[in-house]
Amino acid sequence: MRDSLSRPDIQKAVREIQETRTGFLTATVVDRQASWVSWEHRGEVYGIWSSVDFNHLTGFTRFSQDDRNYMVMLAVNNVDSTDPEVGAQYRIPERIADLEEDYVVFQGDPQNQEALEVIETLHELYAQQGQRLRNAYEKRMAQKAELQANPPAPQEPVIRLRRIIRTNAAGQKGGAQ
Repeated sequence: MRDSLSRPDIQKAVREIQETRTGFLTATVVDRQASWVSWEHRGEVYGIWSSVDFNHLTGFTRFSQDDRNYMVMLAVNNVDSTDPEVGAQYRIPERIADLEEDYVVFQGDPQNQEALEVIETLHELYAQQGQRLRNAYEKRMAQKAELQANPPAPQEPVIRLRRIIRTNAAGQKGGAQ
């Protein structure tokens, strides 16, 4: 057993798992222009405003960047700032709206590089692959709209019944008493 654990391919897989950075993020995209993103790191809550539409970062959970592996679980919802029930809660800061900065930390320690690593890497990924991510998102939305407009015909369920024959301790066939 010990020999199988020393195989180089298994050791490599274990190292990759150990070196994977994880992030569990929630993002509220406002008017498809900016995102409020929040997460928790070691008990401290972080929140940023980002110029990235985080809808475009959906559709995948794992990626690699600069020889590091990342796993991101992302929950995204969209709000309209003109909606009187939710719009007042989400006012995009001017420095984000004017694209002066990719993101600004509004909650949590802005100097904590470990807490910001996943966010920073997602922004780097978006800077490098933004058009590809936007295209993939638009394709998923087109497929979803097509399915909603033309849902597949419902299929009749197939129910298969099988007779169960029970035997008692004496080996005689019979049903429940």
